[in-house]
Amino acid sequence: MESLLKEKVVLISGAGRGIGAAAARLFAAAGARVVLTARSTAEIEAVAAQITADGGKALAITADIACPEALRDLVGQTRRRFGPVEILINNAGVITTGLFWESDPVEVRRLFDINVLGTYELTRLVLPEMLAAGRGRILNVSSGVAGRDLTGTSAYNASKAALERLMSTLATELAGKNITVGILRPGKVDTRMQEALRNSPAQRFPGRDTFAGFYQSGALLAPEIPARALLYMAGEGFSCQPGEVFRADDPDFQKRWP
Repeated sequence: MESLLKEKVVLISGAGRGIGAAAARLFAAAGARVVLTARSTAEIEAVAAQITADGGKALAITADIACPEALRDLVGQTRRRFGPVEILINNAGVITTGLFWESDPVEVRRLFDINVLGTYELTRLVLPEMLAAGRGRILNVSSGVAGRDLTGTSAYNASKAALERLMSTLATELAGKNITVGILRPGKVDTRMQEALRNSPAQRFPGRDTFAGFYQSGALLAPEIPARALLYMAGEGFSCQPGEVFRADDPDFQKRWP
């Protein structure tokens, strides 16, 4: 894997913790030049410092994915420091809880700005150079709720369904251009989002106790598991059909990973 990813420029959103941070460490260990972005400066700088201390190449650039101007600056800085983005990992995402009629419209708009529109904008910014180079990878971290109803998280569910359809259509439009668009549902992962769900008030998130049970029983995956899936999906041996969805907790899929 190192020979395939060596010196590749990888941009990861939401890279300060959880799946994004784990992916940054794995890609750097495989020889890639990794750009970490998130709103949390201290977090991404800490991960980048760890990667550098371990002999890898990493750059931390603070950006709010909901701000188009910040994203333009992010892509510009990446280009100047490392070169054009060759692999984009759309991982940034937020969640809000509450039954539909009790949800906060301001929170919901912010959620869509991050989970859907920010991802759209960032992808659109890196695509021209991928098209010019005739190659690229766009990998998207989705969720199982894109295909089912989870009570109390209607906006998040809808945002992930929108993400999958957006990227499926993009993949269809990119047919024959050697740019792969992948969709990964990471499964139940031990992240801060999971912590927020199990600590939510029951009236806002009726599934709170179920999610607490996942944690207490040890059923949550380590962030390194979906990160390994992303590493595989970035490799030359990976291919997929437009709209094809992969699950990091699928044993058959895991057998394909190096």
